[in-house]
Amino acid sequence: LAQKYKNDVALVWIDAHPDITLPGDIYPGFHAMAVTACMGHGDAKILAELPTRFTPSNILFVGLRNWEREEIKTWLKSCGASKVVIHFDMDVLDPAEIIAAVGTDPDGMKMEEVIRVIKDIAAEKELVGLTIAEPMPRTAIRIKNMLHRLPLLQ
Repeated sequence: LAQKYKNDVALVWIDAHPDITLPGDIYPGFHAMAVTACMGHGDAKILAELPTRFTPSNILFVGLRNWEREEIKTWLKSCGASKVVIHFDMDVLDPAEIIAAVGTDPDGMKMEEVIRVIKDIAAEKELVGLTIAEPMPRTAIRIKNMLHRLPLLQ
């Protein structure tokens, strides 16, 4: 979508983590480097697979544990893009409300807050892409594992 819409698309990254590490950083997992790759930095093999990059000034982080601000609409207007893509990493959700992801960092966003943010963005700009990442149905997995241990299911 960054290639299709050129400089007329913004990326809103809703996540507990900024995902801006680089190869060689202390945490080696690529999923922690996704935004870095979207900006055109990082592993050369991965970057060779990407058709283009996002301009860093067209990327906004939402839900980072100590970085969240109430500037979303102002930023969307000032970045100049008419379209937006949103990445929603479920670890942004507050585990006190729901444990739905791999990460469980405390003090996250409430489900209603995430819904409001995405709806507000879609009301302001044309939403052309939405990714949802890291769902982890922990309770369903635990129940399935428990049920498979019962004598009737063996």
